[in-house]
Amino acid sequence: MKNITGLRKVFFLFLVLIIFFLTIYLVKSDSNKNILGDTNINTGNGWKNYQSYYSGSEISFSFKNSNEISFTVETDSNSDQGIEIFIDNEKYILSSPNLNNQKLSITVDKNKPHTVAIRHFCSFFNNPCQIKLSGIFLESSAVITPYQKHSKVLSVLGDSISTIYGRYNYSQILADNLGYELHNASIMGSTLSNTERADDGIDRYKKDLMQSNSDAIIIFMGSNDIKGGISLSDFSKDYSKIVTDVKTFNSKSKIFLVGILHRKDLNDAIIYKYNEIIKDIAKINKAYYIDTNSWLEENDYADEIHPSIEGQKKILDNFGNFLYPILK
Repeated sequence: MKNITGLRKVFFLFLVLIIFFLTIYLVKSDSNKNILGDTNINTGNGWKNYQSYYSGSEISFSFKNSNEISFTVETDSNSDQGIEIFIDNEKYILSSPNLNNQKLSITVDKNKPHTVAIRHFCSFFNNPCQIKLSGIFLESSAVITPYQKHSKVLSVLGDSISTIYGRYNYSQILADNLGYELHNASIMGSTLSNTERADDGIDRYKKDLMQSNSDAIIIFMGSNDIKGGISLSDFSKDYSKIVTDVKTFNSKSKIFLVGILHRKDLNDAIIYKYNEIIKDIAKINKAYYIDTNSWLEENDYADEIHPSIEGQKKILDNFGNFLYPILK
């Protein structure tokens, strides 16, 4: 009988402990809320249903009355990517690999308001850029208010030169220096003209550029067209089509057509012929033409095609010299 009574006491104590810890768990769970869908969150140009396919795309808002903010993401892509999170301009990062298993929590002062900007970064090589915010968690007492980090958008239609090195690519730093949000629609190996590839500029420009309201647009393509044997006439026809349509859709945008960089595996005389086409299209459409002929030297390349990190810095400096007086 004593043994039974003792067992009852142990069982009762065990039950009390379960209820206690369950209560704590439920209280803790109830004290946090996922704020995705809140109307005060600015999802910018590149995020659709909290999913982004474009490096540079931003989400922003502000909040107060919470000691902590947490972030989780989901992705089906094996691309080298992640999100940069700016809390009051202090940067935190969630990055691959294993993005689906990560959670970033940041402690803040509950008595002060805080600004938040979330930016997708990605290098589009063999795998597409794709990431989805699955959660932004604040205490249930938190108040969310509107905030926008950048009010203008710089879009780039390009190839590997504009996506290599991810968030260290010239394009992201250039946008930051200008005070613009970046919408980077650049893909490794992409040609401008039509080939068998699914990511040619002529096949994707409407989706990549004309679904976004851009204040400035850079088209920096053509290198892979030359290497792929695209004829001058096809290149001219497709380039003209893209610029005409983009200009009509973004009538107030400033459009910059960028000359093809020197490649070690191509004859400069051939590159010159394609650049003359780009220059003529810029003149006809009253767009800006950017001559890249003197931008890089032989030792500024990581291989026969791609600029090194130092080469990217030179590209950034040359873009800045041209764009800052116009866009800043």
